[in-house]
Amino acid sequence: MNQNAHRYDWQDWLAGIMRSLIGGGSSGVLSGLLSMGIAPDKFTLIPGHGLGATLVMMGGMFVGNGIIGMMIFLKTHSGPDEEKVQQPSLVQQLLEQIDEKPATHSK
Repeated sequence: MNQNAHRYDWQDWLAGIMRSLIGGGSSGVLSGLLSMGIAPDKFTLIPGHGLGATLVMMGGMFVGNGIIGMMIFLKTHSGPDEEKVQQPSLVQQLLEQIDEKPATHSK
């Protein structure tokens, strides 16, 4: 991998793609469930009476809506952001200052 590529936060970017794909696809499952109210004779959860059609609709909607969600993510995040350097918190800074001070012992 190119040395320049190490500066970017690839892990968060790829996780964002997966989250958008699953988030968009989850509406496909809801679409399949709602289809039972629109056409209960064709879409049911009863095996042999429309379960296959319901699962096909859920799967197709999951893939379609997932791709749309992923495209929206890629439109706003076309590439990974540069990695941010973590700044120590105020508590961490205070603890470091305490550790740096020499201990004085009184007799």
